[in-house]
Amino acid sequence: MITPESQAQRRAAGTELSSLMDALDYDFARDVWCVFGLPIDNCDLSRAEAAVRDAVLRERHIVLSTPNVNWVVAARADPQFRRTVIDSELCTADGMPLVWAARLLGLPFTERVGGSNLTENLLDRATERPLSIFLFGGEEGVAARACERINARGGGLKAVGCLNPGHGSAEAMSRADTIATINATAPDILLVAVGARKGQAWIERNRHQLNARVISNLGATVNFLAGNVARAPLWMQRSGLEWIWRIVQEPKLIGRYATDGGVLVWLVVTRLLPYWALLKSRRRRAEVDAPLAIETRKTASNLRLTLCGTATRRTAEPVIPALKQAVLAEGDIILDLAGVEFVDSAFIALLMIVEKHVAMTGKELRIEGISPYVKRLFRYNCAEFLLVKQKRHSV
Repeated sequence: MITPESQAQRRAAGTELSSLMDALDYDFARDVWCVFGLPIDNCDLSRAEAAVRDAVLRERHIVLSTPNVNWVVAARADPQFRRTVIDSELCTADGMPLVWAARLLGLPFTERVGGSNLTENLLDRATERPLSIFLFGGEEGVAARACERINARGGGLKAVGCLNPGHGSAEAMSRADTIATINATAPDILLVAVGARKGQAWIERNRHQLNARVISNLGATVNFLAGNVARAPLWMQRSGLEWIWRIVQEPKLIGRYATDGGVLVWLVVTRLLPYWALLKSRRRRAEVDAPLAIETRKTASNLRLTLCGTATRRTAEPVIPALKQAVLAEGDIILDLAGVEFVDSAFIALLMIVEKHVAMTGKELRIEGISPYVKRLFRYNCAEFLLVKQKRHSV
């Protein structure tokens, strides 16, 4: 006998599966590449704006992350911070060094997409229905001034509220009344400004309780919107000199920029340049990408996927359906790369997405059989963490 309770359970299960499939289709369709160990979408400013508007229109919930050098440094020191970036639905390069690194490696990146630039674009483009925005964080009174300026401007954004949670932990900022205050305004965009690590941790903790369509940790954007800090001239933004302008405006940033700059130089010397030389040598030898084949074998406790060939953005296309099915299957996944001769940064980013969805279904992805040469490619991409068994922790 089918009871109302069982019918409700079936509907819930069907809804959950449909939501999972939508998330899989969305993530696996992204043009994403690994840059300094983080997944970065090949996305210019206009496409980022379109992605935000599309999420609002389709009532899709997404987290937008905007990595820069500081985020690269934080991700290397804090695996949970790195996890929040990988778990995001869209990651744009908010830092010219990341764009320069991508271009050096021949990745199809065209421009820097900063959170502040994206917000300004949304604000400048007046529409029949402005997108609603809620500001969470900022120093005392700053978010309120930003809301006033946004609404006085009468552009493509409408501020519907702000909240200053103070300087507590991400957990302390996650009280039920705080979430209820934000949700009561049903914002299209939730802009978080409580610091990079704490902001990402707060988003990861609360993203499934919040009804905002787009959630993004944009930090200094609130200060720009409030007029407390002036933006650098456009030529400085495009030439990668905005950090000088920021130091003049906010001298307290000197220490952070010095530390981040030192780590960046070390990564360029030990990872980026060796990888660039390897790719250049490979092109000089005119190596041909072998087709990528996949073999699937189910055991009692796991699903083993054996790959053979060259794993690049182009050759990986035929195996994506099998990877999706593996995510949906029962049991842990073992990915055997013994037969893989080469991996590029797009395939490494694809593995980040696979691991993300495997972990979200409560399973584990293990990569085995990797050759020393391919292991070196992971290291050059700052992605050797994918080869180590990791545990997810709540943030």
